Amino acid sequence: MAIVKYAAAAVLMLMLAAPAVLAHHLWIEPSGDGWAVIRGIVPDEKEDYNPRRIQAVEAFGKNGRQLAIDRIDEDGRVFFTADGEVAMATAWSAWGYRVNTTRGKRLIGRAEAQNEGLRVLSAFHSNHYAKSLFSWQETSQRLAYVGVRCAP
Repeated sequence: MAIVKYAAAAVLMLMLAAPAVLAHHLWIEPSGDGWAVIRGIVPDEKEDYNPRRIQAVEAFGKNGRQLAIDRIDEDGRVFFTADGEVAMATAWSAWGYRVNTTRGKRLIGRAEAQNEGLRVLSAFHSNHYAKSLFSWQETSQRLAYVGVRCAP
């Protein structure tokens, strides 16, 4: 019984001492007369980004059919309007290659970092996929399972 108390105390201390982990997300929200693709930390930390990194944006109506959109790459974000009422929207981004080095994070690939003489700790290609439901209908269950339509 004493071991359970010590284990519980240890878990509690770890939870209290561990720093909060925050990650960037991609989401879509209403903005003026249309919709904006947002990057940041949910819910309030919004960051500007290069709109060319957003590879695809799609909108779907209540009937589950894809709507035509008018995409506008603004300074620091993507904005779009749709021909009809949006029940769900999706966005896919490709941020590019990143490396973690002994000198910090860089937005370059492993080979480029090594050519610069950096010691690479890890390397990855960063992508985000967002799906936002705005209206729940009988077709929404089908919309919720719309697959990722991105290929390298």
